[in-house]
Amino acid sequence: MKAVNIKESHNALDTMLTGFTNSGKNQTILLGRRLLQQKNDLMKLFDLYYRDPKQNATTRLVEIDGPVAEVFRYNPTDKPRLPIYIKQLIDTAARRSLTVLTNIQVLRRQMTEQGMTPSIAEIRKDKTQLKITGTALLTERGEYVMTLPVRESLLLLILQNHVSNEPSISIPLSGIGDAKDHNEVTINIKSVKRKMKTSRNSGTFQFDMNLRLIVDITSMNFYYDIQKHDAKLGDQIAKELQTQLMSLVQKCQSQKIDPFGFGIYARTYQYPAWKKVEDQWGAAFADAKVQISTHVKINAYGVTQ
Repeated sequence: MKAVNIKESHNALDTMLTGFTNSGKNQTILLGRRLLQQKNDLMKLFDLYYRDPKQNATTRLVEIDGPVAEVFRYNPTDKPRLPIYIKQLIDTAARRSLTVLTNIQVLRRQMTEQGMTPSIAEIRKDKTQLKITGTALLTERGEYVMTLPVRESLLLLILQNHVSNEPSISIPLSGIGDAKDHNEVTINIKSVKRKMKTSRNSGTFQFDMNLRLIVDITSMNFYYDIQKHDAKLGDQIAKELQTQLMSLVQKCQSQKIDPFGFGIYARTYQYPAWKKVEDQWGAAFADAKVQISTHVKINAYGVTQ
């Protein structure tokens, strides 16, 4: 079925179905990557949802890595009905901080907010099942830029201060423990506290972010006397985590997108300078200097130490 807009597609469905199409019960909107790669304003596609009060403002948005038709034809015998299954898949991944949870209302806020670029969950269908593959990052007009894998999606949520339900992450460490290579510690992040300082230096924006994390050790693949050297281990975890966070920020700066919301702080604390670049914030953020200081406090080492 082909239609010019969403409302026309509803009418077309009513010509083929015996039931009545109720748009207020929409669970999820699937967006193909090819659609998001077109140079169109994504807000125009969803104009109906923002004008019609009968529409569901909490409808989830997800980008499909691959043909959308494959997802529609997916009919597993051991899963709930497809609309319910996809919604539950997104919600579960978001609760575990594996991806972002973006609905129609959140998308509008992100796209009208000049100090932040949108991000939505991404799904791919492999041979046997659907799986969350991470987070799709978009431009201010809703065009697809790149995908963050699940690991980097958690880092994105840390920088956004949207971490929930004690997510787990494995941190590679070097120069610590009894092995030379492949030392790794797995932690549960119990809480994250973020402080931001915004300034101007030599005509560019400067952001100093201070992150304080409280974590639990859940797994270590090397011997280490944690009780004797817990501060050193915490410093090593903080150092590696800081490196990964900075790498993610620099990756986004190279694409001139700001899914973290640094621009919101620029507008709040440096408004005169922000006003000059508000329409080109992506380019201004690409030139900005970002410094992240990470501090980790180990709360628990596990039952067996």
